[in-house]
Amino acid sequence: MKDFCKWVQSLGLYYSFHKIEDLHTLAQNTTNISWAFLKSSAINTANLNNVNPKIIELKGAFLNIGFSFKSISKKILNVKNETIFLDFTTLSIGELESLMKLRIFNQNIGGILIENQDDFFSKIEILEKMVSDYYSDKNLDEIKAIFFKTIVSKHCFLPIIATDLYEEKILILISKERIKDSINISLDSYDRVQIPFSLKTSDLSYFYKW
Repeated sequence: MKDFCKWVQSLGLYYSFHKIEDLHTLAQNTTNISWAFLKSSAINTANLNNVNPKIIELKGAFLNIGFSFKSISKKILNVKNETIFLDFTTLSIGELESLMKLRIFNQNIGGILIENQDDFFSKIEILEKMVSDYYSDKNLDEIKAIFFKTIVSKHCFLPIIATDLYEEKILILISKERIKDSINISLDSYDRVQIPFSLKTSDLSYFYKW
């Protein structure tokens, strides 16, 4: 955790700590872009023998992963002979909170909080480029740094989840300006930090149920 916090500071960004259940208060003046991506070859075809491949394509990322969210915007990326399903949606705060508690949050699913609606489509474009670069085998440290520096802005916040040895989770908000109502925690207590684009694509779990 200490290394992550130092790294965030090196990017010229700030971090603050919050209880996940406080998201309702923290996000009351924001909307969110929740995203998911899934490479087609990761789908367990052994369980889908009788499913038309077109149905798999139409379902996209969220539905194939196991979520039944509505009003999903779907894209298909073709990167190095791999088909990548990329979905975007806006969730209720309760749905986003549930998403954050999953072990694959910030692996191939995630979310950002936005105060200014004018930023909506530019942030989606950034996410699309990051996923494309991710599957192009570009340097992970560079992708991660670019992602943080371009996604986080004055009106856009990035939620990160950290977990301690007792499986207790804490919300870390990455911001462009300092957030005052940060709670005090022991950095040494949290040994796992779920950071977007920090794992190799071959190490992603993709599915939250198994």
